[in-house]
Amino acid sequence: MARGNDRLTDRGIQSWLTKGTTGKLADGEGLHLVRLPSGAATWRVKYSLRKQGALLPRTFSIGTYRTLPARRSNAHWRSR
Repeated sequence: MARGNDRLTDRGIQSWLTKGTTGKLADGEGLHLVRLPSGAATWRVKYSLRKQGALLPRTFSIGTYRTLPARRSNAHWRSR
């Protein structure tokens, strides 16, 4: 179940990034922030395509956390 777009906040993300762990933070609606082993944090969106009756999962990267803060990434993803 979706928890809403308030799950990812700049304050919470900054706290998570200072821990230095790899992994991802998700908002519950397909948008998530991935921390790569290199230390970079990238916004990604999960979506599915229907092809010949089958759903094919896909991931789209919309930018880095440094260039696209949480508030803007949520707005960008929701406007599509």
